[in-house]
Amino acid sequence: MRPSKTPTKNLYNHLRQKANVEAVDLDGTLAKEMNPYDVDKIGLPVPRMVKRIRNWVRQGVPVVIFTARMSKLAHSPERLKKNRKLIQDYCKKYIGKVLPVTAEKHPMIKRYHDDKARQIGLNTGEYVISAVAKRALRGASRNVVLSRSGVPGKASDVRVPR
Repeated sequence: MRPSKTPTKNLYNHLRQKANVEAVDLDGTLAKEMNPYDVDKIGLPVPRMVKRIRNWVRQGVPVVIFTARMSKLAHSPERLKKNRKLIQDYCKKYIGKVLPVTAEKHPMIKRYHDDKARQIGLNTGEYVISAVAKRALRGASRNVVLSRSGVPGKASDVRVPR
Protein backbone atom coordinates (compact mmCIF):
# COMPACT_ATOMS: atom_id res chain seq x y z
CA MET A 1 0.00 0.00 0.00
CA ARG A 2 1.09 3.53 -0.69
CA PRO A 3 1.34 5.90 2.27
CA SER A 4 -1.69 8.14 2.70
CA LYS A 5 -1.51 11.83 1.95
CA THR A 6 -3.83 12.55 4.88
CA PRO A 7 -2.75 15.79 6.54
CA THR A 8 -1.46 15.33 10.07
CA LYS A 9 -0.39 18.89 10.84
CA ASN A 10 -3.84 20.28 10.22
CA LEU A 11 -5.91 17.57 11.88
CA TYR A 12 -8.92 19.76 12.53
CA ASN A 13 -9.34 20.66 8.84
CA HIS A 14 -9.05 16.96 8.04
CA LEU A 15 -11.64 15.97 10.66
CA ARG A 16 -14.06 18.69 9.58
CA GLN A 17 -14.40 16.83 6.28
CA LYS A 18 -15.09 13.50 8.01
CA ALA A 19 -17.75 12.07 10.28
CA ASN A 20 -17.71 9.20 12.75
CA VAL A 21 -13.96 9.14 13.28
CA GLU A 22 -12.52 6.25 15.30
CA ALA A 23 -9.75 7.41 17.68
CA VAL A 24 -7.36 4.67 18.80
CA ASP A 25 -4.93 4.96 21.69
CA LEU A 26 -1.38 3.87 20.94
CA ASP A 27 0.36 2.42 24.02
CA GLY A 28 -1.57 -0.48 25.51
CA THR A 29 -4.26 -0.50 22.79
CA LEU A 30 -2.74 -0.54 19.28
CA ALA A 31 0.73 -1.37 20.58
CA LYS A 32 1.64 -3.53 23.55
CA GLU A 33 2.60 -1.44 26.54
CA MET A 34 6.33 -1.43 27.19
CA ASN A 35 7.62 -1.88 30.71
CA PRO A 36 9.67 0.12 31.40
CA TYR A 37 8.28 2.84 29.15
CA ASP A 38 10.68 4.12 26.49
CA VAL A 39 9.69 7.34 24.73
CA ASP A 40 11.87 6.41 21.74
CA LYS A 41 10.18 3.05 21.10
CA ILE A 42 6.71 1.68 20.51
CA GLY A 43 5.72 -1.82 21.65
CA LEU A 44 4.83 -4.70 19.36
CA PRO A 45 1.43 -4.42 17.67
CA VAL A 46 -1.72 -5.88 19.23
CA PRO A 47 -2.93 -8.11 16.36
CA ARG A 48 -6.67 -7.72 17.08
CA MET A 49 -6.44 -3.91 16.97
CA VAL A 50 -4.25 -3.91 13.85
CA LYS A 51 -6.82 -6.11 12.09
CA ARG A 52 -9.69 -3.89 13.27
CA ILE A 53 -7.98 -0.70 12.09
CA ARG A 54 -7.03 -2.22 8.72
CA ASN A 55 -10.68 -3.21 8.23
CA TRP A 56 -11.87 0.32 9.08
CA VAL A 57 -9.34 1.84 6.68
CA ARG A 58 -10.37 -0.60 3.95
CA GLN A 59 -14.04 0.36 4.53
CA GLY A 60 -13.21 4.07 4.35
CA VAL A 61 -13.77 4.73 8.06
CA PRO A 62 -11.58 7.65 9.21
CA VAL A 63 -9.13 6.65 11.95
CA VAL A 64 -6.80 8.80 14.07
CA ILE A 65 -4.19 7.77 16.60
CA PHE A 66 -5.10 9.43 19.91
CA THR A 67 -2.10 9.39 22.24
CA ALA A 68 -0.52 11.27 25.13
CA ARG A 69 2.74 11.07 23.18
CA MET A 70 1.39 14.07 21.25
CA SER A 71 0.47 16.13 24.33
CA LYS A 72 1.77 19.69 24.04
CA LEU A 73 1.61 19.94 27.83
CA ALA A 74 3.92 16.97 28.37
CA HIS A 75 6.41 17.28 25.50
CA SER A 76 8.64 19.89 23.87
CA PRO A 77 8.10 20.79 20.20
CA GLU A 78 11.24 18.80 19.31
CA ARG A 79 9.96 15.72 21.17
CA LEU A 80 6.53 16.07 19.52
CA LYS A 81 8.17 16.09 16.09
CA LYS A 82 10.13 12.91 16.94
CA ASN A 83 7.01 11.26 18.38
CA ARG A 84 4.93 12.10 15.30
CA LYS A 85 7.56 10.56 12.99
CA LEU A 86 7.87 7.46 15.22
CA ILE A 87 4.08 6.95 15.24
CA GLN A 88 3.70 7.62 11.51
CA ASP A 89 6.44 5.10 10.72
CA TYR A 90 4.76 2.57 13.04
CA CYS A 91 1.38 3.06 11.34
CA LYS A 92 2.91 2.76 7.89
CA LYS A 93 4.64 -0.48 8.89
CA TYR A 94 1.73 -2.20 10.64
CA ILE A 95 -1.44 -0.55 9.27
CA GLY A 96 -0.14 0.06 5.76
CA LYS A 97 -0.67 3.82 5.77
CA VAL A 98 0.16 6.90 7.79
CA LEU A 99 -2.72 7.91 10.07
CA PRO A 100 -3.36 11.33 11.61
CA VAL A 101 -2.03 11.67 15.17
CA THR A 102 -3.38 13.81 18.00
CA ALA A 103 -3.75 14.15 21.76
CA GLU A 104 -6.79 16.42 21.50
CA LYS A 105 -10.47 15.52 21.55
CA HIS A 106 -12.63 16.61 18.63
CA PRO A 107 -16.44 16.65 18.13
CA MET A 108 -16.16 14.53 14.96
CA ILE A 109 -14.63 11.64 16.90
CA LYS A 110 -17.35 9.02 17.30
CA ARG A 111 -15.54 6.66 19.64
CA TYR A 112 -12.31 6.43 21.62
CA HIS A 113 -10.60 3.04 21.90
CA ASP A 114 -8.34 3.15 24.94
CA ASP A 115 -7.13 0.56 27.46
CA LYS A 116 -7.35 3.06 30.33
CA ALA A 117 -10.83 4.46 29.68
CA ARG A 118 -14.14 3.37 31.21
CA GLN A 119 -17.32 4.10 29.29
CA ILE A 120 -19.88 6.31 30.99
CA GLY A 121 -23.52 6.30 29.85
CA LEU A 122 -24.61 9.48 28.08
CA ASN A 123 -25.97 12.02 30.57
CA THR A 124 -26.08 9.45 33.41
CA GLY A 125 -22.69 9.40 35.10
CA GLU A 126 -23.05 5.60 35.37
CA TYR A 127 -20.54 3.11 34.08
CA VAL A 128 -21.59 1.08 31.04
CA ILE A 129 -20.93 -2.63 31.24
CA SER A 130 -20.80 -4.68 28.08
CA ALA A 131 -23.34 -7.45 27.52
CA VAL A 132 -20.52 -9.99 27.55
CA ALA A 133 -19.36 -8.83 30.98
CA LYS A 134 -22.93 -8.92 32.31
CA ARG A 135 -23.39 -12.51 31.09
CA ALA A 136 -20.10 -13.54 32.67
CA LEU A 137 -21.05 -11.90 35.95
CA ARG A 138 -24.50 -13.51 35.98
CA GLY A 139 -22.89 -16.92 35.71
CA ALA A 140 -20.30 -16.17 38.41
CA SER A 141 -22.50 -15.93 41.48
CA ARG A 142 -26.02 -15.35 42.72
CA ASN A 143 -25.27 -11.91 44.15
CA VAL A 144 -22.58 -10.28 42.07
CA VAL A 145 -22.23 -6.65 43.04
CA LEU A 146 -21.26 -4.02 40.49
CA SER A 147 -20.28 -0.62 41.72
CA ARG A 148 -21.47 2.58 40.06
CA SER A 149 -18.74 4.39 41.93
CA GLY A 150 -16.00 2.05 40.75
CA VAL A 151 -15.33 1.10 44.39
CA PRO A 152 -16.75 -2.32 45.36
CA GLY A 153 -19.02 -2.42 48.39
CA LYS A 154 -20.38 1.15 48.33
CA ALA A 155 -24.03 1.89 49.05
CA SER A 156 -24.65 2.81 45.40
CA ASP A 157 -23.82 -0.72 44.21
CA VAL A 158 -26.11 -2.46 41.77
CA ARG A 159 -26.96 -6.15 42.12
CA VAL A 160 -27.06 -8.19 38.95
CA PRO A 161 -29.59 -11.01 39.34
CA ARG A 162 -28.74 -14.42 38.00
